[in-house]
Amino acid sequence: MGKYISILNGGSIAGLVAFGWFLVLYLAMGVEYPLAHFDDPFVQESLTIRIHPFGGVRIFGVIIPIIFMYRAIKRYKIEEGEGFIRYGEAFQVGVMFTFIYSSLAAMMMFLFGSLIDASFVEFANTYDLRALEMLQAQGMQGLLDIDAQVEMLEQRGLSNLALTDFWQKTTSGFLIALIVAAVLKQKPPTFADDE
Repeated sequence: MGKYISILNGGSIAGLVAFGWFLVLYLAMGVEYPLAHFDDPFVQESLTIRIHPFGGVRIFGVIIPIIFMYRAIKRYKIEEGEGFIRYGEAFQVGVMFTFIYSSLAAMMMFLFGSLIDASFVEFANTYDLRALEMLQAQGMQGLLDIDAQVEMLEQRGLSNLALTDFWQKTTSGFLIALIVAAVLKQKPPTFADDE
């Protein structure tokens, strides 16, 4: 297991930093920034940024796995590969990093909601229901089965949000691992036998 210590450390630190980003969004929950003012409520709603842990602002947290994965794989490349790493191995350790990072971040968020405060679940559900109602009012129910979406949101709880968060982080982590592995790959030199 000592071979993968840089990946374990990097994934753990990235998971804790991602949880810190969740806490920042949790503390700023409810803050609204209208980008412009319009008379039409649908346009006004569309151009207002609302901060909560599952809103659109959390996309800025994608920088966390990019930075930490790059550093962890680069360190692994230097320590274990003596400066060389093949694409497949780089992707493999990137997947290991992703699993550690996404598991820890989702688990910490679930524990926070279970033990301290789960108000962000109700806030996210209320916000998403309001967005669906706005779509329905605009006659866009042909694009989505809004009634099914509303029923799903009414049943969504902390465990659903934690699992969704885990899968979103895992999916984005796999894509990041593909890119980071391509950037860091370096085959060891091959030497001709001198005979």
